[in-house]
Amino acid sequence: MNRLKAFMIIFIPSLILVGIVTFGFFKDDKKSIGVNNNFSIGEIPKYFDGELIMESTSGDEVNLQKLNGKIVLIDFWSSWCAPCIAEAETLASTYDRWSEYDVEFVGIAIWDTLPEVKNFIKKYNIKYPIVLDDYGQIAVDFGVAAIPEKILIDKNGKIVKKLLGPSSSKELNNLIAEISENSLDLYNIDSY
Repeated sequence: MNRLKAFMIIFIPSLILVGIVTFGFFKDDKKSIGVNNNFSIGEIPKYFDGELIMESTSGDEVNLQKLNGKIVLIDFWSSWCAPCIAEAETLASTYDRWSEYDVEFVGIAIWDTLPEVKNFIKKYNIKYPIVLDDYGQIAVDFGVAAIPEKILIDKNGKIVKKLLGPSSSKELNNLIAEISENSLDLYNIDSY
């Protein structure tokens, strides 16, 4: 009986994930807003060149094209994802550290519900815009392989880094500092 339970615990979520990914590939959606539909899961385009306009959980418009000239970190996550929960405070504090510079974060909650996402935002005091991607289409369009996953875009719209899994404050601050013209006191990064 224990083998059957173990098999079901692994098999059912895997089957669901395959179904979601397959649905994303074969869904004929005229409103698909893909960055680049000519790449496969796990790959990312070199430049963000598509127009991506979304509505945040607070009802505001989030337009990635209007963020050109800024460093943008896009975070794909879910409120039920343990590693996403583990890095929530890190992302919130990193955003607080960089928000007065030309750095913007956009959170994209995938396969989630609005009430759960709003509770997550409140619990972790997230101040950057969060978009709900309840079907995972934006994640598929960006080539997201797993969550949490972050994509870092420079001021010219070039996608410079893809971070899979939870990231430390030091890692995020160092990456942003590398492509930023602003030099913060990197010796105190660990305190954030």
